[in-house]
Amino acid sequence: MSIEFECLNCQAVLRAPLQKGGEFIHCPICDESLQVPLPSRRADSGGFYNSFESELAERMQPMSERRLLRETAPSSFPVEVEPDTWFDETESPECCGKCGKALISNVLRCAECTASRWNGGQHRASFERILSESWKVYTKNLAVCFLVGAVDLVATVLGFFLVLALAFACSAIVQVEPALAVGVFAVIFVLGMVLVSGSLAAGNFRIFLAIAREEPTSAGHLLRMDRHSGKIAVAGTFYWTSVCVGLLCGIIPGVLILGRFWPYGRLIVDHETSLFSASATSWKLTRGHLGTSLGIFLAQFLVILLTAGIPILGPILAFPFVAILYSVTYLSLVEELQDKSPERSVL
Repeated sequence: MSIEFECLNCQAVLRAPLQKGGEFIHCPICDESLQVPLPSRRADSGGFYNSFESELAERMQPMSERRLLRETAPSSFPVEVEPDTWFDETESPECCGKCGKALISNVLRCAECTASRWNGGQHRASFERILSESWKVYTKNLAVCFLVGAVDLVATVLGFFLVLALAFACSAIVQVEPALAVGVFAVIFVLGMVLVSGSLAAGNFRIFLAIAREEPTSAGHLLRMDRHSGKIAVAGTFYWTSVCVGLLCGIIPGVLILGRFWPYGRLIVDHETSLFSASATSWKLTRGHLGTSLGIFLAQFLVILLTAGIPILGPILAFPFVAILYSVTYLSLVEELQDKSPERSVL
């Protein structure tokens, strides 16, 4: 007898001996590491293994990747798994915090108990766990983080001077009226910096989520201009304006807005949601985690403070760690929300 199941990465239908249930293999089609399902968890004796973690792994992928996988998915004819593709346990040292089973490198849930790899199935986004995972991801991808930090710094400086030059040029056209020239300069400069900030923020969200998920990264993640840039520019303007107004109205409203709605940008990029949906889901994600969110802000402040005395190199090293910290926190909160409500999509 054998077990038929789908590869989580390429959707190829695979077949393995019944006694190999629960063991790790390399997919013979795409070489992805995955776990053979246990026989008792199959939907039926002749059907495919439609597991919760397979559904979640697809749901957590960006929409563009999901479409690509569907378009390029191989035939559903079962492929026999050869003995030389069995996974060496030493290749997956990270274990589930709930059941202790080995975790597959690019899968966000344990294949055995479906617990989140980020919070160990505890249904709480632990601040200590987040810091530990963030440091692990940062040190593992230090070279990539340094490169991304340098590129982001250069792009920010170039964007600033380009917007400044454009604002001066536009104001020079109407310099006959000094007041009008100053107004034109201010409007062009503010709008230009909002667009530049939105574009860079969208790229940062994309590339650091990919790094946190151990996915391949490229320059296109960081520098690509798409519809998300405009959404994030608008959402960011409303967010930071609301934070400032809230702080002026008594500090507490501003702190609440700051701590409850910060995931909006990652939701827009990661799930292609609307501005309203991103705000509503941010509220759900951070419910009960205001302390964790404020702890992340405090950690960000301390990191920036500690590296402020290092010219140029300080921001290049600090910014990627802060971005990874937010990305890991976001993934942890998303996974916890799915843990609490596994039967329905909340995103």
